[in-house]
Amino acid sequence: MKALALALVTSLVVSHTALAQTDSVPAAPPPERSTKSGIFSADQAAKGKDVYLGQCQSCHTAASLTAGDFVNNWNTRPLRELFTYLVENMPESEPGSLSKTQYAQVIAYILQLNNMPAGEAELAAEPDSVAGIKIDLLPTPSLPSPMAWLNQPVSRRTARHTRR
Repeated sequence: MKALALALVTSLVVSHTALAQTDSVPAAPPPERSTKSGIFSADQAAKGKDVYLGQCQSCHTAASLTAGDFVNNWNTRPLRELFTYLVENMPESEPGSLSKTQYAQVIAYILQLNNMPAGEAELAAEPDSVAGIKIDLLPTPSLPSPMAWLNQPVSRRTARHTRR
């Protein structure tokens, strides 16, 4: 009987150990980053403004980079697409003539123009490095507080519950 109990316990321990070794929890996908998560530094955006003033402003006003067509064309798209587009098409007179660092600086400036927050680190100067970042240019809608009704005068809160 002791031998049977020992064999059973040993069998359970071995099978549990084997299951523990093969039963792994899949890793959660990394959270999606957006342009609202401080993906560029303020210094990088300042340098981008200088590049913009020297290379971009003659064709693109700052206003054209913050509204209408720009937002409609780029909002919700991967930042990598904007980076690649700029490298391949801008400046129009000499596409690809800026360094990758300068393109990243211009993007940082454009994001700053669109009220995106600066962070501590600079935006990477390679399109592949920004592949997991989504362009999010629209303001986050604020939802009313679930307790907002408490801010109404008592007469308004009770009026809708009384019959007339």
